[in-house]
Amino acid sequence: YSDVEALEENGGSLVFRRLDLNHDGVIDMDEFREALCALDDDNWDDQHRVARLFRVIDTNGDGKIQPEEMDAWLNTHGDQWDEARESVAFADPEPQKHDAALPAEAMAGRPQGA
Repeated sequence: YSDVEALEENGGSLVFRRLDLNHDGVIDMDEFREALCALDDDNWDDQHRVARLFRVIDTNGDGKIQPEEMDAWLNTHGDQWDEARESVAFADPEPQKHDAALPAEAMAGRPQGA
């Protein structure tokens, strides 16, 4: 049972959940940048590249990536983002804990257990 088979079977849902750091069902630009850097800092240290990729995935242009947009992007092949897809889809599934790195003020408004 390979990573590719797991991704195909689960769609992009596993990838989306890894990137949706605050678990609100959408991924905004700050969350996207933080998640990508946590998954693979060497590959995602260029903020302009991260912003370009965000705009490519956010096809409806609302400033948030929905699960359907992530699935559509992950299932596209043969464009300039193939290497990025591999980096995002197959990076270590357990990135560092983000909440520990957030200042207390950022955590204050979050529900318990989020």
